[in-house]
Amino acid sequence: MVGVSTLIDALSQKRAATREAAFKGLQEVIREEVWSEEMEDKAVELATLIIAAIKKGSPKEVALAADLASLLFLSLQESCQEVYDTV
Repeated sequence: MVGVSTLIDALSQKRAATREAAFKGLQEVIREEVWSEEMEDKAVELATLIIAAIKKGSPKEVALAADLASLLFLSLQESCQEVYDTV
């Protein structure tokens, strides 16, 4: 399994296919309930990249980013508002 940091870094790549694969990988991580301190530490960065993808991505990338956003905020629970306010 690819590391969370690697997947988050891949969201900044130029190739849409690379970003789409990273969104899918992060969705799998969250769906498998492998929520880690690393994910929580990078929640603001991840939310920022998700918003950028929603604003500028292809239709497929926007759909993947929106799905990941919902999973992210559901998983954050108590710190959800803090991340939302920061972004």
